[in-house]
Amino acid sequence: MRHTLTPGNGSYTPVFLSELPLLFKRNILPIDVSLILVSVPDSHGYCSLGVFLEATLAAIENAKIVIAQVNKQMPRTYGDGIIHYKF
Repeated sequence: MRHTLTPGNGSYTPVFLSELPLLFKRNILPIDVSLILVSVPDSHGYCSLGVFLEATLAAIENAKIVIAQVNKQMPRTYGDGIIHYKF
């Protein structure tokens, strides 16, 4: 990563993973596009975020554009990680 940071082509923000949702919500780290993986939709059109719930839900809620890729291997989990495919 240093080879990218040294010439000024990138940035680094030290942060705990648990702090990311707050940074997104406060627009400290603005998100234009969020690329996410989801499970196959069920019969009602709901997909699961599966194993990627930690900051993904906050990214979805704060991104201007959300692009979801359906992954047949993504396990279906329940709780807050369920979204409709027409989110």
